[in-house]
Amino acid sequence: MKIRFTKLKVALTLAVLAAPMLPAGSMCAAETPAPTPSPGTPNVLPRPDFHFPGNVGRTYLDSDPPQFPQPVQAPKGAPNVLLILLDDAGFGQFSTFGGGVPSPTIDRLAAEGLRFNRFHTTALCSPTRAALITGRNHHSAAFAGITEVATGYDGYTAILPRSCGTIGEVLRQNGYMTAWIGKNHNTPTWELSAVGPFDRWANGLGFDYFYGFNGGDMNQFQPVLYENHNLVPAPTDPNYHLSADVADHGTSRVSHPIARFFFMSHLPPHMLHIRFRRIGSQSSRASSTWAGISTGRKHWPGKRSWEWSLQIRY
Repeated sequence: MKIRFTKLKVALTLAVLAAPMLPAGSMCAAETPAPTPSPGTPNVLPRPDFHFPGNVGRTYLDSDPPQFPQPVQAPKGAPNVLLILLDDAGFGQFSTFGGGVPSPTIDRLAAEGLRFNRFHTTALCSPTRAALITGRNHHSAAFAGITEVATGYDGYTAILPRSCGTIGEVLRQNGYMTAWIGKNHNTPTWELSAVGPFDRWANGLGFDYFYGFNGGDMNQFQPVLYENHNLVPAPTDPNYHLSADVADHGTSRVSHPIARFFFMSHLPPHMLHIRFRRIGSQSSRASSTWAGISTGRKHWPGKRSWEWSLQIRY
């Protein structure tokens, strides 16, 4: 055994010493990149690990040129995708679908595309978001309720199963850059501390980038925000508002040269914070519209509408 080991050691040493004897750049010239993985979506994700397809001889001189695994790329011409979720807002509330709230931008988008009118809401934010990003019934995604009322039974744990891949994870593994911006109310409450674990934060659910807050609600003038896993400094602008900040971060990332998927998860109208002076500066039509929204609906069972109106007007 000792003799065999010595011979093997000598052979390896000779192979290493032979490398400097090659002309400069010979090894680099021999390398050829591996073919880019097929842009088609496989039936199972993740894709199998890359394995060298060539022949490996006793030394590199007897082997095929080396190849490295190449990143997956989205198909040429793959569209950018923007998915917007408004907490606790039925699509029937907006003028686009016959509602009383003027929504000219949504009207223009609808006129240029398609309108879907069979969206099945779960009437709560966390379950709706879980169903939307996984394409599954909210019980199958373990979000029968919001994270704060999770219980230790199947369908109610608020722990997204690994079998429920998100649209972010599917697109990321098919060459997209993915981002979640805004509200994340789909991480278990006991995993929200600064020490994690982070595998069920937005970054762990298939989103390369996250900017927003974790939890069901947030102060929209002095929010506690995270960029990925890092705490964002408190805003100092006296005119700061969370909605504008979220929108700005979304638009600032559209210059990437690769295919992009943005999930914009907005907080309003779940809890709308507006200063008195801003409401007073609106036209009478706008003011009456806001009054109709804030006083005409109940958010919490048993809570009178006018009390809710005072809360959202801060």
